[in-house]
Amino acid sequence: MEKRCTRYFMAKQKHKPVESEPATPATTASKRRTKGKQVSLKPQSTQPKSKSQKLKPVKPKSKQKKLKANASTVDSQSSTESMAKQTADTHPADQVTVKQYYFYVLLCADATLYGGFTDNLERRLATHNAGKGAKYTRVKSRRPVKMIYHETFNDKSSALKAEYAFKHQSRAAKLKYLSAHDVKI
Repeated sequence: MEKRCTRYFMAKQKHKPVESEPATPATTASKRRTKGKQVSLKPQSTQPKSKSQKLKPVKPKSKQKKLKANASTVDSQSSTESMAKQTADTHPADQVTVKQYYFYVLLCADATLYGGFTDNLERRLATHNAGKGAKYTRVKSRRPVKMIYHETFNDKSSALKAEYAFKHQSRAAKLKYLSAHDVKI
């Protein structure tokens, strides 16, 4: 029974044997075709062939991380100092502006609250009032909307996190959050 399986397997193989070797079950079973290349399954020697191929000792990862962290803090300190010198020497119009992101809260006409995220508050408010903003504010009974609160963030991730946190609160918690930020409805 085992011979039949081997014969069947040999008959179904699609690749051709290497011309330098005679086709035997041992040689064909030890080689496989992988993406157009023949790869031998025989274990390869672990000894390096020459001095240039010798393996170098690897430092523990924790030391590498510490070295990288120290280097990055030194780099950040020097870059902060150089940025301070540049900003003092350059004209205000030549300075690079950091893109700002906003989390905002709208008060809809039906007295509901909507929280969102944008990089341009005026444009986003106009989009909501035009009925082309979020699906929630497209409903005519919720328009016009009024922006009652916004926060500014230097990175997109922080603004999105603030929006997510606000949207997953109950109405009472949202009102408490707004009253803590001196917003009266």
